[in-house]
Amino acid sequence: MRTLPVAALGLMCLLLSGCSDDTTAPAPTSQRLTFNGTVVDSASNPVEGAVVFSRIWSGDSATAAGGGTPFTPGAPYAITNSAGIFSLQTDTVQVRLVDSVLFRTLPPGCGRRLPHDTAVPGSAISGNAIDGIAITQPGISAGASTQSQQVCAYGIHPFWGPVGYHMTLRFDVPGAAALQGRWVVAPTFTSSNDEGSFVGSQTTAFVVLDLTHDTPSPACTSMRLVANVDSNGDWGPMSVVAQQGCVPEPKPFYFVEDTLFLIP
Repeated sequence: MRTLPVAALGLMCLLLSGCSDDTTAPAPTSQRLTFNGTVVDSASNPVEGAVVFSRIWSGDSATAAGGGTPFTPGAPYAITNSAGIFSLQTDTVQVRLVDSVLFRTLPPGCGRRLPHDTAVPGSAISGNAIDGIAITQPGISAGASTQSQQVCAYGIHPFWGPVGYHMTLRFDVPGAAALQGRWVVAPTFTSSNDEGSFVGSQTTAFVVLDLTHDTPSPACTSMRLVANVDSNGDWGPMSVVAQQGCVPEPKPFYFVEDTLFLIP
């Protein structure tokens, strides 16, 4: 059988438009994606201190990339500000393979409530971003104040990220002029807690709590927490202004009323 020369085969491909050269196909576009949105509660009020994770799915629903879930070490995350706004950047992904993006959110507090999932189709990607993501987060607890019996917040661990540990405060006498009570810092993946007592005071502008460890050690002896107070008496994000190793990474705590981890 006579074979056609390579040049003749190339001409036939051009005429019939039935051949392709894989060596000239464009390489898949890989880039970081940015997700911008807002988290509100069921009454459309902005939620401050919610944690937002993303998880990207391919068309076969078998491959996840560019994100993570709570308790995934190194997973990209964002925390909503006072207006409920978040901006989250993913790892590098092949944009053309994205079928959908799942946003998993946790409300402020102890972080053990069921997470809330919101799905957005991959077709919403414009350029390298999805803007205007709207998430309604259920299960929002009342804000923390000195009128609360007990409040709780997640902590940000340098390895495990948000919800790597919890901090709980229990007031001996809610609403008392002189604040006092008990505190516990509980890591998520170990049973070794730090705990002790606290005293403090509150004005119309801010609240100050001084924490002392029950069994002081060089790593953790005491800690001071400070938060602004709004017109309703609720605390804003509570910052660690003085500490000696009692928490792994002293970033703001978003306390809410929570009795999930009761302090005896």
